[in-house]
Amino acid sequence: MYLRSTKRRNQDGTEVEYFRLAHNVRNPRTGKPLAQIIHNFGRADQVERDSLVRLCRSIARVCGVAIQDASSAAGETASSQTQTRWPDDVKLLRTLELGPVLALEALWERLGIAAALQKIIKQQGYRVDYERALFGGFCH
Repeated sequence: MYLRSTKRRNQDGTEVEYFRLAHNVRNPRTGKPLAQIIHNFGRADQVERDSLVRLCRSIARVCGVAIQDASSAAGETASSQTQTRWPDDVKLLRTLELGPVLALEALWERLGIAAALQKIIKQQGYRVDYERALFGGFCH
């Protein structure tokens, strides 16, 4: 899920920005990802920023992570309100950027690899989506 910002131009030429909560789903026919709007927050200039910050902090609390409000005048961080507690045996080994993965996925789709693999998987009667597993291995 992600917060989606979309802009629209009115007839009078003014531009209006909207905030929406969305997530991507795959079109069962084409296999391509589509943005599905879960909730419309409304016009960006009319959305209460504090409400979005509270939502972020609530999600962070449930996920056990800390967030920092960069525009906070006091410089207060959510870590003062939400303490990150990881089990002692959990260690962060590395982090990955998603940019290259998204570029590879676009090529994967554009070259028709996903469609070809999905066709073979369907013809063979497999129940597991091996196309995604193969793509994941390709990205690693």
